[in-house]
Amino acid sequence: MKSQLERGPRQVRAAEGLLERLEAALVAAKKSLTQTRVLADERQLQLRQRETRITDLQIKLNACGSNREYQALKEQIAADQQANSVLSDEILEALERIDVLQAEFNKIQSDRNRAASGLETVRTETTENSQRLGSELRRVTDELAKAEQALRPISRLSTNASRGPWRTRTGPSRRRNVRRLLPDADRADHQ
Repeated sequence: MKSQLERGPRQVRAAEGLLERLEAALVAAKKSLTQTRVLADERQLQLRQRETRITDLQIKLNACGSNREYQALKEQIAADQQANSVLSDEILEALERIDVLQAEFNKIQSDRNRAASGLETVRTETTENSQRLGSELRRVTDELAKAEQALRPISRLSTNASRGPWRTRTGPSRRRNVRRLLPDADRADHQ
């Protein structure tokens, strides 16, 4: 019973450890998700700025006065469009990564919620088992104490018999000694 009483707190500590690990994983997943979202937002902002710059260059292209200036603007627009293409790919990868991280975050959050409810269940069961086993242990301990107390006179009788000057005696004095050592219920049998 003592091992069963000790098992309850160990189970609670194990459930608490699992919950702590899942909460730490949840914090890490949220941090990673947030960083990836920030990165994707930054890339989208850069893309918008480059698109605005391309629009401005196209306006300048229409207003340019020389062929050289026209070619320089045309090259600049092409370079910015190429950079936008790479940036668009990076944004798509970041958005896909966000989807994966969001799924991981949701799974960890679900596991954490299950672990939290499991911890409460373990705590409740441990409390109930602890109370039940505690009362059972007290009952068994009390019964053991009563049994030991009932055995004491018998053990005294056997130790006195082995010591004994009265062991060789016969007759009424021996019966008196035996009656003194026996509990009340057993005295009636020896009369």
